[in-house]
Amino acid sequence: MASNHSVSTAEGMDTNPEEADCSGWIEVVSRKKKLAEKANLPDPAPEKGNGYGGLCTAAQSRGVMRRVVKAFRIPNLPRDHFKTIVRPRGGLDVKKADLIAFKRALSRAASLMAEQTLEDTLCANPFQNILIVATPFKNNARAYAKVQQVCMGSAIIEVAAYVAASDDTCKGVIRGINPDISEAELTDMIVNRRNPGALGVRRIKKTPTVIVVFDGLKVPQYVLCDGVRYPCSLYRRQVD
Repeated sequence: MASNHSVSTAEGMDTNPEEADCSGWIEVVSRKKKLAEKANLPDPAPEKGNGYGGLCTAAQSRGVMRRVVKAFRIPNLPRDHFKTIVRPRGGLDVKKADLIAFKRALSRAASLMAEQTLEDTLCANPFQNILIVATPFKNNARAYAKVQQVCMGSAIIEVAAYVAASDDTCKGVIRGINPDISEAELTDMIVNRRNPGALGVRRIKKTPTVIVVFDGLKVPQYVLCDGVRYPCSLYRRQVD
């Protein structure tokens, strides 16, 4: 793909239940981890504040606002972990929930033993009334994403769970793709050297609309699919 294509910039997006099952986004995170390992990139150092006495430029102010927005969306969790969003239904308030009991109940619902979840982390985002589970294990993320209800004592809590795309990725959308083409075929057609930033694809249900996940926060103007150039636009923002 030509390097002079114009691009759109986003602050990062996460997937949602309407984009089907979790497997595609799990593969996206896996590809991101492989790219980082190949490039031997160190984990980013924690950001440090400028203190109260320093001058703050307009660019710095915008950077601060972007960090605040990002913190509002997803708590600080290991970047290379798979993150599963768990959205309770039926009125559960995550601010008041017993999170230890919920984590244990979620693990049981996912058929995971305690020793399998020792490295998993659960935290709440009260602003969105969701819970996020971070795990270094692909199978755990896949198991969490299949949970539809959690039993806590005598209460049965219905949930919608899905794997989020990586924090430092963005999504573009292309349209007019034959619905008979499978996602495996689409992946081969799009995730290749002709689209160097593409990490994964996901068709929206059985429509001609396909979402493409890109490394970084820029969406190219065009995507090559089996040698055919399709216009690509920024996928709508999500708040999770």
